[in-house]
Amino acid sequence: MNRFKEYLTVPFGVVEAEADEEAVLSIRLLRKGEAPEEDCESNLYTGLCLQQLKEFFAGDRKAFSFPYRLTGTDFQNGVWEEIAKIPYGETISCKELAERAGSSQNIAAVSQAAAANRLLFCIPVHRISDSALLPGFDGNLMAELQKLEKKPTIFTKYNYYEEQLRRGMGRSNKITGRFLYDVGEALFELEEELVLNAGKTYTFPVSFDLSGCSGFALEGICDLESIPDDPAFQTGAYTAEGSVFSGASGARAIVTLRRDSNRFTTAASLSPGTNMLYFDINEMSFSRVSELSVSVTAPLRSLKLFKLNVLDNYFRYRGQEHFYTFSGGMLSEESYTLRCKLSGACELESPVFPDTSKSVYNMRMPRRNTVFIVLKNLSTAARLRLYYRTTLHPEYCEENSVEAELIRSPEFKAYYFNLSATPGCEGRLLQFKLSLSGSGDLILREYSFEEEKPFLENAGEIRSCIAQDEEITIKGCISKRYAEAGSVISVYATTMREESSRPEGKECVASVPLRHAASEGQECAAEDQIPFTVEHIPLRSGPITRLPYQFAAYLTANGRTIPLGERFYIENYMDFDSNPYQFLLPSYQVCATDAPYGAKGDACTDDTDAIQSAIDTVWKQGGGTVILPGTEEEENEQTKFYGRRYRITNLLLRSRVELHFEKGAVLWQSPVYRDYKYAPVYGHDMAVPNVNWTHCLHVANLPTIQCANSEYVKITGFGKIRSVDTGAEEGVQMPGYSTGCPDRIHQIPIGFYETKRIELRDFELVRTNNYHIGLYGCAYVYAANLKLHEVRCVSGDGFGLSKGSHHVALNRNFLQSNDDGVVLSGCYFDPRGLVWWKSRLGKHGGTRHVRIAHSYLNSGGGKALAFITWGTSDPNYEYQEISDITAYDNYLISTNPVGAWPDNPYNGKAPFDNSETDDYSPVKSVRIFNNKYEGNCTIAPIRATDFLSDCGICSADDFQNRDFCISRQPNLSNWSYKKNKKRDSVSVRRIGGKICGVMQYFKEGDTSLYQGLHLLAGAHKCTFEVMTGATGAYLFVQNIRTGEILAERHIISPEAFQSFELKFMLSEDSDLYLGVRHPADMTSEEDFTALQKASMESVER
Repeated sequence: MNRFKEYLTVPFGVVEAEADEEAVLSIRLLRKGEAPEEDCESNLYTGLCLQQLKEFFAGDRKAFSFPYRLTGTDFQNGVWEEIAKIPYGETISCKELAERAGSSQNIAAVSQAAAANRLLFCIPVHRISDSALLPGFDGNLMAELQKLEKKPTIFTKYNYYEEQLRRGMGRSNKITGRFLYDVGEALFELEEELVLNAGKTYTFPVSFDLSGCSGFALEGICDLESIPDDPAFQTGAYTAEGSVFSGASGARAIVTLRRDSNRFTTAASLSPGTNMLYFDINEMSFSRVSELSVSVTAPLRSLKLFKLNVLDNYFRYRGQEHFYTFSGGMLSEESYTLRCKLSGACELESPVFPDTSKSVYNMRMPRRNTVFIVLKNLSTAARLRLYYRTTLHPEYCEENSVEAELIRSPEFKAYYFNLSATPGCEGRLLQFKLSLSGSGDLILREYSFEEEKPFLENAGEIRSCIAQDEEITIKGCISKRYAEAGSVISVYATTMREESSRPEGKECVASVPLRHAASEGQECAAEDQIPFTVEHIPLRSGPITRLPYQFAAYLTANGRTIPLGERFYIENYMDFDSNPYQFLLPSYQVCATDAPYGAKGDACTDDTDAIQSAIDTVWKQGGGTVILPGTEEEENEQTKFYGRRYRITNLLLRSRVELHFEKGAVLWQSPVYRDYKYAPVYGHDMAVPNVNWTHCLHVANLPTIQCANSEYVKITGFGKIRSVDTGAEEGVQMPGYSTGCPDRIHQIPIGFYETKRIELRDFELVRTNNYHIGLYGCAYVYAANLKLHEVRCVSGDGFGLSKGSHHVALNRNFLQSNDDGVVLSGCYFDPRGLVWWKSRLGKHGGTRHVRIAHSYLNSGGGKALAFITWGTSDPNYEYQEISDITAYDNYLISTNPVGAWPDNPYNGKAPFDNSETDDYSPVKSVRIFNNKYEGNCTIAPIRATDFLSDCGICSADDFQNRDFCISRQPNLSNWSYKKNKKRDSVSVRRIGGKICGVMQYFKEGDTSLYQGLHLLAGAHKCTFEVMTGATGAYLFVQNIRTGEILAERHIISPEAFQSFELKFMLSEDSDLYLGVRHPADMTSEEDFTALQKASMESVER
């Protein structure tokens, strides 16, 4: 037989796979200095072998399925067969192996047989615990392979920080971001002519004191024209600064400060040219420094050190007292807080903030309208007044101030100073001051500038909005003081795109005098309210219903128009599409605020551990519900207005657990890194060489709510998940990133991986700073009535269905964003899967069986329905096929309401420039009808099959994957088929030396193999290369929309493949099924029909 060889570079060297025409014979690592053979041929089995080895090293494969042949002696083969039985991740000793092989008295012979193994990795000798002692084996290699198999597939908060330390991503004391940097006096200055050379450590005697400082600044000139890309990405090693580093290359400076036996060391990457780096001294246990040591990995000159103070509203760094003035008492700093000792009337004044967003986080009004303050009041002061001045109102005045009632408590409390009702709430904040009177201590922990609901006049509320029998009925209540003679209630249909609280620009769907709308027998929440009903509002608007719309109601009286409550929606949405994957959980319930959990929901306490404890309790009890109380029974007016906010970092949801938000409950992502159990990375992206779109949500940070390898999970209720939006005061303009990205911890609010049976319903995701929902490798998902809006950064993708997610129903959801609405993805290798998800190599990666209905998807510059066909590096395209997608009754707005990102960035042309027109994986069986489209629908250059729509997108006009060999492994991608009771009644096989689509087992029912194409009016001819059994088969052409058979031909070719033609005429452009079928009959078990190739052409009449 012929021999074939193929090579693969792996973390341990170069692997050679050798095979013949039937099986793999050898897998070995090339010796040091040994080069791969040139001009050697590969075949299917070497390719399968190396592909599965890739999956093994990626952690996605635990067993190999390619055929291999053992070529040792009978004794060796017996030992190797026993080694192959050792489970993934486990080890046994040579002694135990000998016992299993029936040679317990001859351990040496068994060890020699193990060492003679020619199928490295496949026959897992590394699972012998003392394999390092085997003759000829590299002990380090065996140890690394054992570690590989024991490494977690994905990471959670319980194991991620350990992995971060391994990657060099531990908490860093380098300061980056938009801060007010006050660089003070020089502490040390190197003589100009002195250059610090690479590889040496330089030590200098110094004498300086860092008391009262946030840290120090380092300035120097790095004499490198450029720094090569660090290869650390190959091993997944990153630094917290957002650049990769393995220690093997790149430019670094390591600075050590000493006093006596105490030392403090820090390090940072250097850029070519002048560097100014800032470091905090939070972990430094001394302040006076007597010795300075510096070592570099690239020449550095003009080195200087300066005192540094950094203004930080979250008080993450020392030295904050430096920036504030305090009158009427004493100001001191302790444990990252400011302690104000009051002695009568006192004022604490902030520094002056620059009139720019580029250098410091400050407040642009009226978008940012609230100063949020966390403090502890141990004093007698009962009230606190905040004064402010802006670029447009530069003087303090009484009317531009807000007062709050102080709570005397040993615990920190949150206070909202909402400025929206003051006349000066415009321009950029210059300064604020806090004024109070009393004695004792007031301790300030943090403050931030928030965008909160403004104070607006409101005439009433909406109680219900029901759609029935093609009409909508609205019921509500109006305050009696607004119910004047001649008052009119108007209802408008609108969308999230219309942000104004005014009726202008909205569609009026009903206008009724109050005297006609007032209804008896309906109850209101308060005695001073009048109930009303507005009926007969049309449910439909053009091709769609109003399920994807919002509504707003107004009362007009005496020339004034006042809102009637907040915007609202048709609430009985489930009457129009039910949950096809419904499941019930046990009735067991716990409340996260009850003992022993003790979540506070006070907006300033980290409630992560309390809620997690409640989740874990329910999980261990076998399932049930964790309830987060809202504001229904809340008495505190501040909490009722802003919601009951549970500050969290990362929750790990478990199997058979429902997390239920009551109305008014808000899960609020913590903005402060010290709350996190791992080292979160600030910023939108993290640099990874040669990889596109390396958002921190993928490569660095955990989701706000994470779930992995679980089943039967729910998140429900009318609460909110609110992400960190620090620094989004400028808004989000595409293209480009918002100014404040460096100030934010970007993480996806909901990230699920390999989880089955999911229900997400009724809650809101607001202020999201990147993707909203990632469902990767998930199945049987129902997501309904979710509101994804108030997006505060770019890359605001809505629903990410990727890595093989299937059977997903998206029912009546809302997205107002700037990027893709629903991502339908085929993706094989995605190098960004480093933290909470992986690529799932060797498994289905294409999204399939998805229904999208009654939804509003506004994706700005993205695609409302986005086909992402990045599966072309998979050797089997069928695994990456996006198929069985249905979308109807949706309002789709974007540049491309239905569109595609076709060119695979992780395959083909490098560097990626999105120019390849044939680097896409298959799309099949799509139905998109009866939607409202705003934009240009196109998925070009993708040539899909069986794609029907009313938006201008059609199927291809010729067979795709016509010979079943579009990818390295033969497959049925682009082909539709009908199977009978036998799973393999339609498959791909080799018949007579040719790859074919094969139908068989006709006794078990009908079978067919066909493609859906779109052909223009005229004469056509399709040609099929077919071999049949004795009963033959039928070629057919069928109109997809009507079901009419337009042409059919019975064929028989039992001896060999034969070419058959089928000609037909079309009077109009048509969507057709064209292929081969075999009806059920009582033929012999051996009967079959094999299709080797199909083609399509237009012909003259």
